[in-house]
Amino acid sequence: LVATHVLSLGGAVLEAGREESGPQWDFSWIAGVEYTPAAAPGNSLWWWRWSEFAADVERELADSSRHFGFNHLRMFLHPLVYDGESGHDEGRVMYQAMSSFLDVVEKHGFKVSFNLFDDCFNRAGADLQTPCVPVKGRHNGCWMTSPQYVQRTSVERFKGYVENTITRFADDRRIAFWEIYNEPRFGDSFSSELRSVAFGWVTAALLKAGHGTQFVPVLSCWDDNNNTQVVEMHRYDSNFTGWTAQVYQNPMKGTLITEGGSRWYQGYSSDSGSPLALMRWFHSLRSITPSHVAPFKFGMVTNWELMVGSSNTRWHWNAPDGAPEPVIPWDGYMFPDGSPVSYTEAAATRNWTRGVDEFLAFDDFLPKTSNFVGDSYLCLEAGAVHVVALKVGTDGSSLLAETTVWLNGTSGGGILVRTSQVANSTTRSGYFAGFRNFTSAAPLLVLERWEGKSREVLEKFAMSSLDCGLTDAGWNMLRLVVEGSKIEVYANPMLPDALKPQGIMPRIVWNGATEWMKGGVALVATGTPASTGSCTRFDYIGALRTDVMFRQEHGSRTFVV
Repeated sequence: LVATHVLSLGGAVLEAGREESGPQWDFSWIAGVEYTPAAAPGNSLWWWRWSEFAADVERELADSSRHFGFNHLRMFLHPLVYDGESGHDEGRVMYQAMSSFLDVVEKHGFKVSFNLFDDCFNRAGADLQTPCVPVKGRHNGCWMTSPQYVQRTSVERFKGYVENTITRFADDRRIAFWEIYNEPRFGDSFSSELRSVAFGWVTAALLKAGHGTQFVPVLSCWDDNNNTQVVEMHRYDSNFTGWTAQVYQNPMKGTLITEGGSRWYQGYSSDSGSPLALMRWFHSLRSITPSHVAPFKFGMVTNWELMVGSSNTRWHWNAPDGAPEPVIPWDGYMFPDGSPVSYTEAAATRNWTRGVDEFLAFDDFLPKTSNFVGDSYLCLEAGAVHVVALKVGTDGSSLLAETTVWLNGTSGGGILVRTSQVANSTTRSGYFAGFRNFTSAAPLLVLERWEGKSREVLEKFAMSSLDCGLTDAGWNMLRLVVEGSKIEVYANPMLPDALKPQGIMPRIVWNGATEWMKGGVALVATGTPASTGSCTRFDYIGALRTDVMFRQEHGSRTFVV
């Protein structure tokens, strides 16, 4: 598909404004993400050491604004930070940190929400003096329930934490809403009671501060319940017919998706609601005139979190301790060096958040509807070619081309650039970058010169040297940057790469691309099919100008990975 592909699905700049007949609270403008600084191991205790993370926050949010254009950050608080090390701090340190944070987010164009309580992950172990140390492979291993179970002696214990926090920030228009409880445990009587009484405390404090008017809503999981003024939706799958039904379960309240999807993780049989699939569904619904199908517009907080970092959500919930780095992070949009996990995802997100279409070419191979189940992809038999339609006026001399590849048995695949426009891969010329020798002990990333049936290896890189390696049980990232005589090839970038002084760098760099200075782009499957009907799969293709690449130095920050 050509560059208008995303815009044709409705990429208008998001605007606030309630429709005449619809929910009381309009969240259609929210294009958000959860945020924890990349170096912070957990969800909320880092507020106690704000000064250690202030520079990271400034840099990461600046990079995020440039690459993605998100306008909302979902944040988590913790009563331990409110109490402080003395147990009687009464929010002094926490409020100073929150105020400083709000100044930073305002500068970069964000609004925020704050979550007060949360039942996810570790019921014990939160400590302000001794930070939790992440365990490799353990998803959210340092995420602490809020409150910790040892604190759960009485719900009245948390009244001061709630009321004082709301009162302190009730007039701050940088806060879009307050969130009472993230994912309370089903059947937990304490959580149920705390959610209920806290809803009363928060709404009363907001009404008091507004002299009888509540300026922002109060939300709480799960979905629609008596303690939320807007349906709060969480979902991690690719049954988008089900997503639609869940979004529109209560048209009078409206819905905000505060946790929307994750990528297709290696070793699993289905997608968890990856960003491009989510965008396809969202844009398709947004293009429908409000009716019984789509009675109101809604906003989203997507792909769990912004940063790939010490929270370890790049691994799946079920990944074992000590697992190798994933080939592609399950969650997280951006590495700490400022590099997006996917420049294609970043450009598609900017289309959502800013209404701009920067693609020279784009295809997600998904149905042109909101009513679909599961991911779709391009399936190429060995030797087959898929020609990518570049935007009119693009000569292929300078571009970034990106795809993800799922290998099958002895098959391989990759991207051919500056190629002649002929039908058969055996007669094409150009520069090919992709994966070969998968079943051998040393699978390779290669850069080759193709002319007719000739295949000359220009450079190669051993994928087995990487902790993540190369997989045939999931998607592998492949990115080419072509400019002048220089070709750079990136494959399966990892967090440890981003923490090096130079940040994420190409696996292959070659400076001799002078024979063909322009031409087309194609996806190519190589090798021999493992069995009848087997193929090399491509999840998407995105081509962009090279100036979308941007990063800042991450300094001397120490990470535990």
